[in-house]
Amino acid sequence: MSKSLGKILQRLRKEQGMSQKELSQGLCSVTTLSRFESGDREPDQILFEALVSRLGKDSTKWELILSENDKKLLEKRSYIEYLTRIGQWDEVEKELQEYEHFNGLSKTLHEQYQLYIKALLYGQNKYYEEAINACMIALDKTKIKIGKEKLLIEGELLSKYELRIVCFIGEILLEAGREDLEKLYHYWLSIMKYVELRCSDEQYRLRFYSKVYYYLAYISYQRQEYKKSVLYSKKALEELIRRRRTYYLKQFIILINKIEKVYDISGILEIASMEVLNIVFKTLEEWEEINKNIEHKERYVRFYNGTYSINEIIKNMRKYCGKTQEGFMESPNGSVVSNQSALSKIENGKRSPRLTTKRTYLEALGLEGKEESYQLSIQGEDFEVQELQWEIDFYISTHEMGKAEELLWKLKEKIDLDNVYNQQYVRKVELFIRDAEETIPYEEYQKEIFSILELTIKDIDKIKENTDGQGFFTTVEIILLMNLGCAYHSGKEYEKALEYYQRVERYFSEFYPFSNANIYKTLLYDISQVYGLLGRYEESLEKCKICIFIEMFHEQALVHAAALYNIGWCYGKMMIMEQESSKKKEYYKKNCLKFFEQSCSIARFYKYKVVEQAIKEKRKLWEL
Repeated sequence: MSKSLGKILQRLRKEQGMSQKELSQGLCSVTTLSRFESGDREPDQILFEALVSRLGKDSTKWELILSENDKKLLEKRSYIEYLTRIGQWDEVEKELQEYEHFNGLSKTLHEQYQLYIKALLYGQNKYYEEAINACMIALDKTKIKIGKEKLLIEGELLSKYELRIVCFIGEILLEAGREDLEKLYHYWLSIMKYVELRCSDEQYRLRFYSKVYYYLAYISYQRQEYKKSVLYSKKALEELIRRRRTYYLKQFIILINKIEKVYDISGILEIASMEVLNIVFKTLEEWEEINKNIEHKERYVRFYNGTYSINEIIKNMRKYCGKTQEGFMESPNGSVVSNQSALSKIENGKRSPRLTTKRTYLEALGLEGKEESYQLSIQGEDFEVQELQWEIDFYISTHEMGKAEELLWKLKEKIDLDNVYNQQYVRKVELFIRDAEETIPYEEYQKEIFSILELTIKDIDKIKENTDGQGFFTTVEIILLMNLGCAYHSGKEYEKALEYYQRVERYFSEFYPFSNANIYKTLLYDISQVYGLLGRYEESLEKCKICIFIEMFHEQALVHAAALYNIGWCYGKMMIMEQESSKKKEYYKKNCLKFFEQSCSIARFYKYKVVEQAIKEKRKLWEL
């Protein structure tokens, strides 16, 4: 953990009036936490996630540089989570057995995670008592207690997995029918109060907020309190729309359909028509089936903001700098960095360097001082600064540039604009906002991107010649590199755009295969568009499918409607071009209409006016 990230953790803890003992209880020793906060020691990812989420924040917003072992362990956990979501329980059991062979630093937390997954397996097989016992033992690992008689959580600080376990207990008790509904309703109310009080990060809170409101709505329905059930559903759905998420969306639609059969919901829900909701439901159902058939799924099941192995960074950066292992063993000042045997083991993932050795390696590779910028796009110890940056990025992704610009003014007042990384972030955002307001000639746009990149990249000529991915770039740098392709894209130089996009894609797929899922998804969507414009429709469809897969894995709906529109557009173009076979032409037309309908329903639900208008224009143009 960099010193800046440690300071943010410390400041956040103090702002919440929490002692080191309270935060670390059951997770690690006070001494260990103190060393994290000072930047003298690094937590593994699972411990970092537990500490940050106990503070009510979302750990996935930070990119982390881990040991190779921790990266592989996180890959395994992510894949297990994917399997649980699609209900492949036999595969979950196999993966869990493999997971148990990993040696992680935070043994207690690994045991807690294994017990939680076992509880899910027990629950799936309707072994309710065993599931509850596994949950209770899991919570006891980190000294969390739930009153069995009152079924309340009082005075506890809960990490993400502790909170997931607490929720799962409520799910199992409801499914088993062993507690009366009044008692369970108050149990879920107690969880709601915790989420609203403790989970201050919007993105983190919404994940649990949706689940809690669903169960409050469902229990209210069971108690025949239909209006209350609809109001709970409405409140949750409004948040899902605002934040472009799909958490529990299918379950809410099923519940609303049930309520509508026995109660008049007109004038209460007022979010979307039942017709739109049902098409959204069918769309999600269909794409869950399509996702199962995507090849090499494990490549695309990755962390939201990405994690990197220090081992792979050292190997890739050494090659990028044009150094042999022998040439790398001495630093520029003549001191010995490493011996070749140790370096070879590190690059092969068989050994991870100690903290001091790691920093020496990064210095020798020209990355000295940049580590903090890999974890934090904005430099500053005020947590509000980090939250402002995340909100700006969210509004840019939803094309709400007015809101992004308003927050950017607030951010600029709070940060040191002499810091080159802060300058780079601000200039990037200003460029994106200006480009949305007026069409910038692509040559000027590209020139400005190189100018912004030069703030932090010394060998910019190498980037101009070849943006291939052996180097290691901050989040802001990789977004800017991706937008070099966007410049050619907007200038209708599609072959050149594709060349740039593919170079950046290799960074994600070949060099850092567990890197930033959020950016990778956007890149795949951009590539799908260019493939379509080049008439390479099958390749365009494939990239769209992977884009939707990643988005659904993270339960997002940021580009879902646009990607579905692109699929419909490809089928429409194939329909127009088909001159020989009437059967094929009809097949393409049918699929064009189908995916336009899916896209339109998602767009209406999430208020994507631009996508709706594009579909309307294409239907008129193609006489559909």
